[in-house]
Amino acid sequence: RMSRTDSAAALAGRSGELSRLDHALLAAHQGRGGIVLLSGEPGIGKTRLAEELSDRAQRQHDLVLWGRCYEGDGAPAFWPWSQILRDYTQARDLPLLRAELDTSAADLVALTPEIQRRLPETQPAPAIDGAQARFRLFDSVTGVLLRVAQAQPLVLVLDDLHWADAPSLLLLQHLAGTIAAATILVIGTYRESDIDERHPLTALIAALIRLGGVQQFALDGLTADEIARLISDTTGHAPSATLLGAVMEATAGNPFFVTQLARLLDPSAPTGPDAGGSFRLARIPPGVRAVILQRVQRLSPRCQRLLNAAAVIGRACSLRLLRALGLDPQEELLGALDEAARAQLLLPSAEGLGRYRFVHALVRETLYEALPLPERVELHAQVGRALLAGSAAESDRHLSELSYHLFQAAPGGGIELALEYSLRAAAQSSRMLAYEDAALHYTRALQLLELLPTDDPARRCDFLLARGAIEARGGAASSLRATFTQAAALAREQGDPPRL
Repeated sequence: RMSRTDSAAALAGRSGELSRLDHALLAAHQGRGGIVLLSGEPGIGKTRLAEELSDRAQRQHDLVLWGRCYEGDGAPAFWPWSQILRDYTQARDLPLLRAELDTSAADLVALTPEIQRRLPETQPAPAIDGAQARFRLFDSVTGVLLRVAQAQPLVLVLDDLHWADAPSLLLLQHLAGTIAAATILVIGTYRESDIDERHPLTALIAALIRLGGVQQFALDGLTADEIARLISDTTGHAPSATLLGAVMEATAGNPFFVTQLARLLDPSAPTGPDAGGSFRLARIPPGVRAVILQRVQRLSPRCQRLLNAAAVIGRACSLRLLRALGLDPQEELLGALDEAARAQLLLPSAEGLGRYRFVHALVRETLYEALPLPERVELHAQVGRALLAGSAAESDRHLSELSYHLFQAAPGGGIELALEYSLRAAAQSSRMLAYEDAALHYTRALQLLELLPTDDPARRCDFLLARGAIEARGGAASSLRATFTQAAALAREQGDPPRL
């Protein structure tokens, strides 16, 4: 959750959007399900609007389930849907869970192991291959959600869809075709700046528009009056006309950026005769990332080390993993976490005790991009070693994340280990019917081969053949042609008839 000030920031000037969201929720309650997509630049308030609607829906006794997409390549396939199904599984009592899952439980175990923990009698469904298997999985997920909505109105929030894996977006498209007469409202948020015509989300939006039942809200910047109120809420003082003009020009009304600037204001010096006790900023930094870095530089060195490590781990992190990175002793680590929380940068997460989350993805992205490459590579290596030190079951659960960190650490060494886990992650994604993710892991394996001191054409050909086979299973006709063409050329060069 955001602080009270951040909450006010994101909701400032959003009464029109909230009213439209309320109407969409009312329509869903009346059996006219639909999808609302909230778009805009980072920090414009998309997630906070979705949180406000969630609160309103929960007050009406709706079941609200969130799936947050991960802003790196380390998330497992179908990650937002896994979160939704996990929280649903934990929220239901056993008789209702058993009735709603019905025969779909066997298909969903791969996505949500919690089902087997709560219903030990559930056995995974027999494996089938290709498009039929994926259709069965998608149909099982949507069937469960439709049955849930028969008992209780359902609100699904898919946050940061620009980071969603392609299989998750295909599942959303499948669901969209089934909810027109259901008490289901889906809220999706995404950054327009992070997608182009080749992004899978662009194809999804076009498909949703063809289906109908989708509304798109593009959030704009705040007005001058709204910015002035926001600065007053953040600092306790009204801004001068001079300061307000400078903040407007620097932020274009982005509420997150406004609050970050407001926290840099100097309370000791008024800006002139019209100041009225207002704060001032000696120099408006040229961008939101510069503002964030300036705020971080005010913190202690131990807190800065903590934030850098957390940024490499991802948007969320655990106390256990931070300890494993050598951020100890306990007293210093807890002190640094407290300092980061007081600075409104890294806050305790609602996911559980000992879990922490950056207040905004922009904070994490800024810190990560500012890290020098040697430090970034070493931190990825430390995270990889910490994940490997867990039990085998724990390592399997974090296989995609582990593969990502080892891949990022490979320029510093450990290439063969990174290769091993790229192939293991590819196999796991294939078992989960996430063919696009499996192809990505094979692509990473091919990139890792480039780091080896000697060329290995046979191995490269094998990886291309494996990627092409996965692309064939996923129906990626254009890419599999290019992949097999490369493999054939390598086999011809090496005079290798079996591979050819």
